[in-house]
This record gives sequence, C-alpha cells and structure tokens, in this order.
Amino acid sequence: YFYLVLCCRVLSHVDTLTKALSEIHRVLKKGAHAVISDIDGRHGYEATRIPISADEHVNIRVHKYRMDRLMDEVMGIGFIVRDYKLFCAPDLAWKPDRQAFPSIDWSGRRPIFYQLVLERNA
Repeated sequence: YFYLVLCCRVLSHVDTLTKALSEIHRVLKKGAHAVISDIDGRHGYEATRIPISADEHVNIRVHKYRMDRLMDEVMGIGFIVRDYKLFCAPDLAWKPDRQAFPSIDWSGRRPIFYQLVLERNA
C-alpha cells in the first residue's frame, strides 16, 4: 500500500471514473493522500494533439469531469476532500502561447485545471 498517489492528467484519459478512483482508494493506506490534477470539465479542450511528424498529428479524445461530479464520486468511494483548487488562465505561472492553445479562456471566467487533495478515510 502507498502513502501518496499522484494522478496528473490521467483522469481525462479514463472513461470509467469510478473504477479509476476506486483503484486509487484501494492502493492507499488509511490516512494516506491522493493528489489529483486534470482538465476542468468546463474547459473547451476536446482532444490531446500528439505530433507524429513535422506536419502530421493524432487527436486523442479526452473525458472531462466537472467538479460537482468528481466530489460526488470521491466522497461516495470513501475519500475525505482535504483541499481543492480551480485554476484559470490568470492563475498560471507559465502562460502558454495563445495561438497554440486557442481553447483556453483567457478572460479567467472559466477554469482550465483543477487540483484535489484527498485522504483515504476507511
């Protein structure tokens, strides 16, 4: 069993949210933590674009989960939510190129990422 699970940009590639979160819960020791960060469900991002050559790319569909659904899922599994944050464009320490990331809401009204800190309760 583990004292910490770090899950960054993974859930957006998982279509069975309950299964993934249940597995994280299963492998944690009681009182241990999981830190989960991914794309917010309201972000306009629809696919991960992977270059395969200088002029070709592959788009991989993403699954986005709104914070209310995530909270319901993690608490239903038995996690305690210790902290959560939403990050909008103005919050980012590194500002990506606007042309390269057209789906980002630069106004700051719509979150891009979320971060959850969870504790395994039982």
